[in-house]
Amino acid sequence: MRKFVFVCVIIFLQNALVGQEVGNYLDQKLPGIKPELFAPGIITTQMAEFFCAFMPDGSEFYFSVYSLGHSSIAVVKKTDKGWTQPEVVSFSGRYGDSSPTITSNGKRMFFISQRPDPSDPDRRNRDIWYVDRVGVGWGNPVLLEVLKSEASESWPFVASNGDLYFSAALNDCYGVSDIYISKFKDGEYLKAENIGSVINTQNGEYGPYISPDGSYLMFEGMNYDGGFGNGDMYISFKDEKGNWTKPVNMGETVNTRRNDCFAKLTPDGKYILFTSDRRERREYNEKFTYKRICELGLLPGTGDFNIYWIDAKIIDDLKITIKCEK
Repeated sequence: MRKFVFVCVIIFLQNALVGQEVGNYLDQKLPGIKPELFAPGIITTQMAEFFCAFMPDGSEFYFSVYSLGHSSIAVVKKTDKGWTQPEVVSFSGRYGDSSPTITSNGKRMFFISQRPDPSDPDRRNRDIWYVDRVGVGWGNPVLLEVLKSEASESWPFVASNGDLYFSAALNDCYGVSDIYISKFKDGEYLKAENIGSVINTQNGEYGPYISPDGSYLMFEGMNYDGGFGNGDMYISFKDEKGNWTKPVNMGETVNTRRNDCFAKLTPDGKYILFTSDRRERREYNEKFTYKRICELGLLPGTGDFNIYWIDAKIIDDLKITIKCEK
């Protein structure tokens, strides 16, 4: 009897943990080793969705949505009654905003925007802005002045130590676009530094992501020799001396002949969220009516870009493969 009760308790705890884990991801079925659309019909729709971020506790999910030539930042929140429907965040919706990234303590969000520069209203570059947490919402956007330049800064990511990584074509750029770092020191961000020629090439590097322990970097490399498509996801691990190693293509499991980019881990580190404009081949054994064409055009995943996710085990597999090749 005692053994039976013990087994029942174990099963109950396992189910409770699984339920908690799934609940942190919009109650979605968890992905395996093949990419799946993320939250189809909720996040992934017929519009273009890209570059997303969870709050550190998994209670809020932010993403970029593009439609009618305009990009905004939207959010869904977990409540006692379940997840809310997507809404544009309070500070977005008027200007071209996208690419949210949140500090490890959840108190600040960085994003890119083409809103007017307070000191030069006619200037409409794409710059990095931030908002601070105020209660359960966000405050007013502030331009990160130290990174303002004549170029456009894009795709920011804030590492667990506060350092800010982003893409841009500054004066010391090796190619079309490079990855830069603005180090966070004594509560201030420093001037941008190119992270170097091991990562950056004469082509284009975009959408950096640094693992929580700083041991690897994922990014999009454009038009690389040997790639699967226009833009593929690559990964670089740090060596024993703390230097970045030569980037490795993350493989055909995640990369396609289209653009695959903006990889980042979920807060628990178990899954990779990424953006892709891949198109799944569908076969229809029917004669189309106009109504049916409209219905198919509204299916989740038919947007120009969509958000996918996959088990993060692929990173461990790549690490093992690289070690074996050495």
